[in-house]
Amino acid sequence: MFSEKKKVELTEGEKLFLDSIYDLILNPEITEEERGVLISAKTDLEKTGFLPRVMNQLMLAFRGNAINRTLTKPVSNFYVNLYNTTSLMENISGAATLSAAMIPIWSVGGNN
Repeated sequence: MFSEKKKVELTEGEKLFLDSIYDLILNPEITEEERGVLISAKTDLEKTGFLPRVMNQLMLAFRGNAINRTLTKPVSNFYVNLYNTTSLMENISGAATLSAAMIPIWSVGGNN
């Protein structure tokens, strides 16, 4: 009757990205508004495993504050990494490629 929910398997790149979101959520320097956006993104990625959509949602959510320079320092650094990642991958298609390509960017702790 009820189908068992299939667990979403995340790639290493997606796991590293998710870890960076977890770290930011726990960071006391960020605002509650930023935390809410990050919690929503974390939940979406855990449920769907669809990284490109989550990245686009984060870019849209933080873009206005980034332009106005009102992001906290930790989220600003995260946004720069996110922007660089999406710019780098603009011409590469496929979520698997995107996830694999993110490993070097997110594993160096560049969002500090």
